[in-house]
Amino acid sequence: MEIRVEANEDNLTDARTRIGKMEKEIAFLKEKTDDLENRSRRSNVKIVNIPERAEGNDAVGYVERLLPRLFGEEHFPAPVVIERAHRLGKAAERVRPILVKFLNYRDKDKVLRLARNKGTVYLDTNRVSFYPDYSIEVQRRMAAFNEVKKKLREKNIEYASRYPAKLRIRHREGFKLFSTPSEKQKSNPRELLDVANKREPQQEISRPDDIDSSDVIILSYPQALQNISFISISLSSSLSSLLYWSSLLSDAESSPY
Repeated sequence: MEIRVEANEDNLTDARTRIGKMEKEIAFLKEKTDDLENRSRRSNVKIVNIPERAEGNDAVGYVERLLPRLFGEEHFPAPVVIERAHRLGKAAERVRPILVKFLNYRDKDKVLRLARNKGTVYLDTNRVSFYPDYSIEVQRRMAAFNEVKKKLREKNIEYASRYPAKLRIRHREGFKLFSTPSEKQKSNPRELLDVANKREPQQEISRPDDIDSSDVIILSYPQALQNISFISISLSSSLSSLLYWSSLLSDAESSPY
């Protein structure tokens, strides 16, 4: 009987080890899949607060004509080529943003830079905003800084968001980067600067488009999803096995023999 109990304990230890390994592999694949998704979005821009139906039936042509109108013809000596453009979501009372995919990434980068330099962009009486297009996971991580950003604006402290989800704050002659805000830092943004004074400057994380070709992950999106699905099934099977062996061990320990 003792041999049986020892064998069950060994099996449980092995199952825990394999489950731990699978959990790490799933986390790794989720991170890489999210990275691939952001790479596929790197030529996209979200344009917010364009009046509904202003584009008519030709959203692509409308955006191509709109950009020189907003930022000036002198910034676009060659026509901007838009690959695709459409409204996000179903028609409702709110104004839906327009998602634009540029054929040339440099045009996308130029538009964001012009919008940032101009500060406030108006289309007639409507204030129009331009944003990069990121995955849901990156947006969630960036949203963690919303309270801090609000207080930084109130105190006129210059800041900027950096991929994949970092907050860059101008401090003295340079910039400081922060990965996550603590609760204390959320209530008092000056804490970010206090922490920055005690830390060495962090190296900025490159955006997907800044990564060298040697760093590109050779893993297609469907392959990543398939691997995640396979590991999830294996993990479920291992958990069932763990529960089975745990039940046997419990019965063995309670047995009078």
